[in-house]
Amino acid sequence: GLILSENGRMRRQVEKVMEMATVEQGNVRLSSDPMDLREWALRGVDSAMPTVQKLEGRITAHVPEASVDAEFTGDATHMDGVLSNLIDNAIRYRGDAPPNIEVELQPSSDAGHVWTLTVADRGVGVPADRLERIFDRFHRVPTGDRHDVKGFGLGLHYVRSIVEGHGGRVHCARREGGGSLFTLNLPAR
Repeated sequence: GLILSENGRMRRQVEKVMEMATVEQGNVRLSSDPMDLREWALRGVDSAMPTVQKLEGRITAHVPEASVDAEFTGDATHMDGVLSNLIDNAIRYRGDAPPNIEVELQPSSDAGHVWTLTVADRGVGVPADRLERIFDRFHRVPTGDRHDVKGFGLGLHYVRSIVEGHGGRVHCARREGGGSLFTLNLPAR
């Protein structure tokens, strides 16, 4: 079972490397699907809920009322991957405590020309001297003698590539009291 599990994880990582190479070379065009960002955020939280509950943690979503137009044009599959990566990292880098994750979507104050999605956690956080590099390909934050989080340093690079491919920006900051705050700014379309 362990060999099959690790084989599957390795296969997914190889697929991600190949996909990132083609995205960076400009060989893949992101599709332009109409998306409701509220549904996207809620779907991402719902998808992670069983894992979070199994770890006795909590994950919450805060989205605007249905009367607010949250239309976005983008590649739904890749945008699902972006949110999945951010939430998965919040779960994986929770430290010894249960995960505590908040996902919030809101229109910007400039007449709704940009949507802001934040994924905040109370995990181990990112050291200040590593914040600039965490979106670099293959970069992993050293964890000392703890090797309990597997990966190749590709997830956040993927996040940045896809968000920027949609004309957006992504940023990470340390949270006061511990944890990380990832902010995505997505152009309304």
